[in-house]
Amino acid sequence: QLSDAQAPSLGCGQYEVYFVTRGGTSLVCRALNTISLSFDRRLNDVSECRITAQTNGVDGNCCECYAQIRPWKHELAVFRDGVMVWVGPIVDITHRQGGLTVEFIAKDLFTWFDKRYIEIFNTDYDVEDVDIKDVFDFLVTLAYNKGPWNMTWSFTNTGIPITKFYPGYFPPDRWGGQYTLVGDELRDLTRSGIDWTVIKRQMIAGNLETADPTDFLIITDQVFATIPDITIAGTGMATKVAVAGGQGGYYGWADD
Repeated sequence: QLSDAQAPSLGCGQYEVYFVTRGGTSLVCRALNTISLSFDRRLNDVSECRITAQTNGVDGNCCECYAQIRPWKHELAVFRDGVMVWVGPIVDITHRQGGLTVEFIAKDLFTWFDKRYIEIFNTDYDVEDVDIKDVFDFLVTLAYNKGPWNMTWSFTNTGIPITKFYPGYFPPDRWGGQYTLVGDELRDLTRSGIDWTVIKRQMIAGNLETADPTDFLIITDQVFATIPDITIAGTGMATKVAVAGGQGGYYGWADD
């Protein structure tokens, strides 16, 4: 049992925010004169981080730092007590000249899948009754290999079979149809029984409700930038209900 002094408390950590190059390979500069910070975690969706900083602070290096940051070229990396708790590419920057502030909005690493299309070279992807995890892994690998962003992934079987076909293109001809975004297709697969989330630089997916717990799945004090609100929402306790039956009406056929 921990004493009051030893017990962790939400919101008591020291946060630092850094700008790094894509993939986190190089440090650009540290965010200075910050006045607000927020980030979240989401299941089957992209999480977001926002920071707002003053540009008229006593540290003259802040403006030089912020002036060189560009969307998609740079990432936001949030540290709590020296440990990274969130990272992702910057997608929007707003310089408010009147208020002398600048706001940076970043998305977690899944957002790169929303910038990649399902383009398969010189072959088709045609599978029948495979685990959803296999299709999920194929799409992630296909998108990632087109332009890696320093992310790892770990997927587990769901026990749910699925049949999928993605047409390829065969040079010199190209498929004349509409290419699908990988991010949209991955979201669509969640309707069939697979869940995913991104924590820092790792993506995990599978049957998360029944998967063995791991240390990086546990929600801890590091997950929150401020003390969270807790809502017990009865409206979200039921999911879609699907009813399958035979052609024999209420009683069905004998061999159904």
